Amino acid sequence: MESAFRIRNKTIQGDMVMKKLSFQASSLAVLVASSVSAVHAQDQDPNKVVVTGSRIRGVAPVGSSLIQVGIDDIKKSGAMTTADLLKEIPQVTSMGFNAEGSLGAAAAANITRATAPNLRGIGPQATLTLLDGQRVPAAGTMGNIVDPSFLPPLTLQRIEVIADGASAVYGSDAVAGVINLIPRKRFQGLETMVRAGHADGYHDAQAGAIAGKAWGDGSVFVSFDVAHNTGMQNNGRDFIGSDRRRLGGADARPSTCAPGTLSYGGTTYPLGNGTGQGVLLANLAGGPANRCETTPWTTLIPETDRGSVFGYAEQKLADSMKVYAQAFYYSRRSESARALYTITNYTVPKTNAFYPADASASATPLLASYSFSDVLGPDFAKVTSKVMQFQTGLDGDLGNYHYKVSASTGMGGDKEENRAALSNYALAQAMASSNPATALNVFGGPQANSRALVQQLATGQSIIRGNTHLSTFVAGIDGPLFALPGGEVRAAVGAEVRREASDAYFSNNANSRTSTTPVILASDIARTIKAVYGEVLVPVIGAGNRLPLVAQLDLSLAGRWEKYSDVGTTTNPKVGVNWKPVDDVLVHASYGTSFRAPWLSESNPNASGSGVYIGQQTVPGRGLVPTVTLGGGNPDLRPEKARTKSLGIDYAPSSMRGLKAGLTYFDISYDNQIVDGFGLQGNYLLDPVTYAKYVAYPGAPNYAALKNLVESSPFTTPGTINYTNAAIMDARRTNTAAVKVDGLDLAVSNVWRLDDGLTFTLRGNFTHYLKYDEAPNAKVFLDRNNLIAYPARNSGRVSGAWKRGGMSAQLAANYTNSYRNNLSTLRPTVGAYTTVDMDLAYSFASDTALDGIRVSLNARNLFDKAPPAADYGNGYDPSKASALGRIVALTVDKAW
Repeated sequence: MESAFRIRNKTIQGDMVMKKLSFQASSLAVLVASSVSAVHAQDQDPNKVVVTGSRIRGVAPVGSSLIQVGIDDIKKSGAMTTADLLKEIPQVTSMGFNAEGSLGAAAAANITRATAPNLRGIGPQATLTLLDGQRVPAAGTMGNIVDPSFLPPLTLQRIEVIADGASAVYGSDAVAGVINLIPRKRFQGLETMVRAGHADGYHDAQAGAIAGKAWGDGSVFVSFDVAHNTGMQNNGRDFIGSDRRRLGGADARPSTCAPGTLSYGGTTYPLGNGTGQGVLLANLAGGPANRCETTPWTTLIPETDRGSVFGYAEQKLADSMKVYAQAFYYSRRSESARALYTITNYTVPKTNAFYPADASASATPLLASYSFSDVLGPDFAKVTSKVMQFQTGLDGDLGNYHYKVSASTGMGGDKEENRAALSNYALAQAMASSNPATALNVFGGPQANSRALVQQLATGQSIIRGNTHLSTFVAGIDGPLFALPGGEVRAAVGAEVRREASDAYFSNNANSRTSTTPVILASDIARTIKAVYGEVLVPVIGAGNRLPLVAQLDLSLAGRWEKYSDVGTTTNPKVGVNWKPVDDVLVHASYGTSFRAPWLSESNPNASGSGVYIGQQTVPGRGLVPTVTLGGGNPDLRPEKARTKSLGIDYAPSSMRGLKAGLTYFDISYDNQIVDGFGLQGNYLLDPVTYAKYVAYPGAPNYAALKNLVESSPFTTPGTINYTNAAIMDARRTNTAAVKVDGLDLAVSNVWRLDDGLTFTLRGNFTHYLKYDEAPNAKVFLDRNNLIAYPARNSGRVSGAWKRGGMSAQLAANYTNSYRNNLSTLRPTVGAYTTVDMDLAYSFASDTALDGIRVSLNARNLFDKAPPAADYGNGYDPSKASALGRIVALTVDKAW
């Protein structure tokens, strides 16, 4: 992206000419001079602009680098969603959640296929996404996602990114950094946009409009946006499939097929494609299980409809006071294949009409793996998501001080609905039937059962719904305190009260084998947060007292104290330093602490997914072990904590006005991370000594304590669970993980302006990870650098742009290096990935009949490069590459 640049020491002259940025008000012109016509100008006073990373108006954050994407580059990109824009910033290592799927825990957490940015690769939960400096309601059925696409590109004035800890300014979640979406507000006129995109087997369309009216002491602005994309199944790309032998990998096709596979007495019997009648085990040959490809049934990209509306209005009440109101509504609807109609190692009752006669007298269980999807097709789920918020406030001056008081309320809601799930009750009845007309036959091919009989299995229903509610009240004031020889000391103080609430609903009648009565779990939980913050900027050395090798020295101190009604108090400081040894060089450093409070769904013991699970697992050295597992939320969770450090140097020579370069070292130490113990059951059972707090086998000293924990949970009736030979596990969420990350960011750019009106720009942004160590649970750090499901060691984007008059063009290359795949012994490396993007645009002159029209052609992955092969999942890594391939979009904008 052409203007994903560091904003330190920069201001704009004309369109995009850069100068040095001091901490005076005029320096903030860089944030508001984003190449819009005078008619459509944002018209903001730089003195009143709050830059992301600071609460003091008119100053850039001290000690941290700010990345900005301006309105010109937003238009140039042709991006359909804001998430697509963020993918072009290297510091956003991936969309931790995305529509194509995710790796690791994110895959299970993102059933709605939303998108959420992931700064520094330590998880989307550690990135705070704001709307003009304010929090927005979370989405997702667990209330754990802020999808930046709630605000479409058409509505954006700019995006600001701080890839540094910022809890001292903003509070929870700002561990890896902050993404601030800043909307257009003051606008005069009408502008419309239509877009059409195409890839092989895929289409999208988008239309939007913005309209505004500005008068001397007020304005109103509104935007609308609707979008649709077609869906694509995984078999829409020939390189996708779970049989990865073609890549030199494993055959991971499932054994739930039709014809299926039997398991009896330790022997596996693949079945033939017959009628399934009169089958005898004596006539079957043992061998490998039947395997089948599932890509025809599963969704790569869901068919999706989006819609959004945004509005803003302001009116001066006096020369030094204005009132404003802002609101938005966003909705997303999609449908995708969530699962298949299959059974795995299902114990076939001896009463089954087609049970092999030569096995009926034996006590040995007969297990069947089978698929009904050849008859029923895939199991589709519908997802609806919505987010809305209303905010109002007063903004004004008291002498030299500026104040702002605001209040907001909003909610986010998501629902996944499946009205035709596989009913375990109907399955149990049909499997146990001794009547050939009503009994389910799993001993042959798809033709072994009538369609009417199989369709009776798809009568289960499942609904998962989660809503979040957010109300905030914020009051703050900032301004000068006193003057020093180096400049004015400025400060900001404020307070915030926030109420967060979550309610969840789960209804499922598909899982029980003995009843069709739905299991319904409903819960709600809320908390109140009170916070005070302060920040001071001290210009120690400036123009009035500069010294040799100290042309400028600025010190920033910030701190925030918060009290949560459920998890206690936390205090987070941050210190930043800017030092200019000479005018052309800036050295900057920062140190601070950050935190993330548990999501309400994480600490709610009655959240969806909570319960006691009875089962059995195979444990090396112990065989088949009965298990009793308590899972779900944990009210004893504590906030996650982090220490962040950065050190960098920026160079902007006055003799070469277009050249800028910056190198920044970053370091994050992230402790008390919350993990879901459900995914660690295998580790628990394999190493009960290390994980003695969470697992106990019969006879262990902690067995009674874990048993009491299960018996006292709201999900059991005391005395009803059979603990004979059972291992007990506490697999609720816990504060046990930690991450240590450090690396380098490099940003270089140069702008050449020639006498004939030609402007040529080269830019490069790169990120290099020196270390990525993770302690998943036992506080033993493991090297995860350059590993699948973690950030690549090297990634970057290089672009070259050309502009003359109304014509502009840009080519950009995106690079991710090869990385290790520890999930495969057959193919332990995933190859490097380089794609090229192209953007062409033409704005018609004002003296022509096409005045106000801008046409752009954008190509992402211009050369249609397939993702590098990965011996994992469906054969590629969706967190670092897209299977969509080349997508070409045509956009037409019209200013009326």
